[in-house]
Amino acid sequence: VRLSVIDAHGCADRVTFRPIEPGELPTGTWDAVVMVDVLYLLAPEAQQQLLAAAADCLAPGGVLVVKDIDSRPRRKAWMAAVQEAISVRVARITVTADGLHRPPGPELVEGWMAAAGLETAVRPCHRGHHVPHVLVTGRRARPSDELAPRGSGVLGLVHLCTAWLSEAGGT
Repeated sequence: VRLSVIDAHGCADRVTFRPIEPGELPTGTWDAVVMVDVLYLLAPEAQQQLLAAAADCLAPGGVLVVKDIDSRPRRKAWMAAVQEAISVRVARITVTADGLHRPPGPELVEGWMAAAGLETAVRPCHRGHHVPHVLVTGRRARPSDELAPRGSGVLGLVHLCTAWLSEAGGT
């Protein structure tokens, strides 16, 4: 999340960034948890553990958003794998505790979300891009008498960093 974008939307007073340690899991209750390009940096068991913890943090009506790399189309997936290998192993602009791993794929992420009780949707986002991005969302059901989520705002996980965006300025 770029600070200029946050400033432009008038919510800079409600944003705090904090790096997290490898293996640390989200806590609290959130209206949304957003993971961008995180899962492929984790071992398969850690991928599922992080996703389950994020789903557990959702307030009723809250949404879990995961943007990662798909394995299709194969040509784009291969180009993305080469790009990430260079970013991690050569340029060292992406940091990971234990190397690169295969992205779990949207079907697996959707299955993990469904197992956590979330209503899911998958949307490919690669048209016009060289990387096969995919967006998987899961929404926690809310009681019919509840109008809005009641969490602390938005928890974003981006390259193993955590950002809080909340009404109260973070928790």
